[in-house]
Order: sequence, then structure tokens, then C-alpha cells
Amino acid sequence: RCLPRGAEATAAGAGAGVPKVGVLGGAFPVTNDDFMARLAALGGNAADPDRVVMWADLEMPRCSVDPEGCYVSMLRGTKALRDEHGCTHVCFPCCTAHQWFDKLSEDVPELETIHMVNKTIEKCESDGRKPLGLLATTLTVKMELWGKEMVIPTETTQARIQEAVESVGTGKTGVLADGTKAVEVLAAAARELEAAGAQAIVLGCTDIGTYCPRDACGVPLVDAMDSLSVAIAECVA
Repeated sequence: RCLPRGAEATAAGAGAGVPKVGVLGGAFPVTNDDFMARLAALGGNAADPDRVVMWADLEMPRCSVDPEGCYVSMLRGTKALRDEHGCTHVCFPCCTAHQWFDKLSEDVPELETIHMVNKTIEKCESDGRKPLGLLATTLTVKMELWGKEMVIPTETTQARIQEAVESVGTGKTGVLADGTKAVEVLAAAARELEAAGAQAIVLGCTDIGTYCPRDACGVPLVDAMDSLSVAIAECVA
């Protein structure tokens, strides 16, 4: 369930020793709902609102645009998940926000964190596909959150990807300034990475995971949100 900033806690607290995962949502209901729908599809405790709850700040700035402002919201949400919802674990579907992973763990040490980037890398390594391509925000690419061995887009294509990401979300049209649809830009970028030798492509952004067509190219697309969903399901099983 998605809770706006300041909403009163309604979820039942987890029993002693029972894992309860808090998900830090972002400003866009479409991607928040997409992620929670993936959890629900896994069934079992992953679909139980008493075991998994989302706290969403609908005024949270994009982490790729205002990372400091994003962290202020993340910290507030993490404390709310701990204090108001009785969560034992916290995670966030936003890859770019993982720049704050260690700091958040230090600031709120009572909660265990589930690292989406690491879980996705583990999935890719188990599949044995290398090299991996990466579709993500420009900031995520520059921070090398996914390591230095990724096949990344050209500078021109990366700028288009960032524009595509910023064109989607609440109140946005999903169309770039030149009239191209964001889904078309993301699909073209995936094909470019395939042509550059990527054996699989990580969708390393919540918005990209939601909007990139799954038939964009001939190699597997590995959605980080799916990896996190499975990790949450395993945590609360």
C-alpha cells in the first residue's frame, strides 16, 4: 500500500522476531504501484500488507536531480517505517538512491537493509551472462554503482535516456522535447547496448523498469525491481 507523507500508521506491527519489510516509494504512483503489483504477484507473505508496507513521499525530488533532497525524504520515511509501522527491514526500488545505502544504514542502524543493486548483480552472476549492459540515470552511470565492467550507452544516447526518464511520471507526457516517445528511446538504447556486445541488460532505474519494452532487443532484460521483489519475498517467507 502507498502512504503519502504524514499519513498515520495503519499497518499492524510485526510480531516479535517476524520480519516486516518497509519499502521506500518515490513521488510517482505509477512506479510505486508497479513495484507493489510485482510483490503481490509473488503471493504468500509478499502480498500481505502486514508483512510488507510502502511509505511513499509524493513530494520526493528525483534522486538523479536532487540527491540531497531525496535523502532527507528517505531518512524521514525510514524512521516512519521503523517507528510507526514496526518494520525490521527497509529497501528502496530506486537504484540511484542506493548512493545513500551506507549512510542510511548508519543513520538508522536498527533496520536491516535489502540492497537491490547487489541482489541484481547476484542474479546476473548466477545466470553467467557477461558482459552486462546498463540502462540507468546519468548519475547512476557516473557513480559506477553497478561496477566498472558494464557496457554503457554512448554519451549522446545517455543524455536521451536521462531525458526519457524525466519525461515520465505523474503529470508528464512520456514524450521528449523532439516528440519521440520515452519507450522508443529506451528500446533503441537497449538495442545499442546489444550491438555493443552486452549479453544481458540491467534495467537499473525504477522508471526504466516500468517503461522499457521487454521485447526491445534480443538479449534478456534484467529488471532490478524484479530482483528486489524476490529478495523481499524470501525475507518475509
